[in-house]
Amino acid sequence: MSTATEDDLKSLKDVLETKASISLLEPIKFSPLAGSYLKKLEKAGFQIEKVTNVTKDVIEAINKYADERKFDKSLFSKSLEHEWVFISVINA
Repeated sequence: MSTATEDDLKSLKDVLETKASISLLEPIKFSPLAGSYLKKLEKAGFQIEKVTNVTKDVIEAINKYADERKFDKSLFSKSLEHEWVFISVINA
């Protein structure tokens, strides 16, 4: 299974940059990968901030991208339940 590289994250930004704001779900309290992943997103030019909700189409776009790139799906939540932390990724 692949992990995200800086180039992949730039590609993700290109795929989604038509949206003024996109949101990612990260299991920040449970995954040791989450902090590293967010740092890579910031290096790729994203500004990170916490928000309280996320739209279904954004989740689907993120998951489709992850599937196509064969990324570790544990980086993304399939659920809006429990203690998932919502991360808003705003184009820089």
